[in-house]
Amino acid sequence: MRAVTRRNSDGTPLRYLQLAHNEWDPATKTSRPRVVYSLGRADQLDRQVIERLLASLCRLLDPAAALSATATTGLSFVESRAFGGAWILDQLWRRLGIGEVMGKLLTGTRRDSVPQTFRTKRRRPPTSSRLISPDQSAGRDCGTSS
Repeated sequence: MRAVTRRNSDGTPLRYLQLAHNEWDPATKTSRPRVVYSLGRADQLDRQVIERLLASLCRLLDPAAALSATATTGLSFVESRAFGGAWILDQLWRRLGIGEVMGKLLTGTRRDSVPQTFRTKRRRPPTSSRLISPDQSAGRDCGTSS
């Protein structure tokens, strides 16, 4: 962040904020600031816009770098865990109540024994594996072409 101050004709200072970074100039053998984005006058700065910009930039970073860029001192990144597609599908299955709905729809039909497999946590219909890895579950290998 770079702050540039200039004075009005009446002598009042105006402060402008710029997002800048230094680039090396091999001809003069010095670093020169390059303005990436001008944020405007400091007294007219919309803090919510800056917070949204910062949040967008942090999504590009890995979790540890994003935390170190935005956290106050005293906090440290310990770990992150990926839950994976199977966990997400299981949670959607439960929250949407698909097992219960399938059980009600199939009760009294020739597929009356099927709802029990739809209700259990460990057994999912074959479509769940196709959602997680469509090419592998259909008997095709992702790396080969036919």
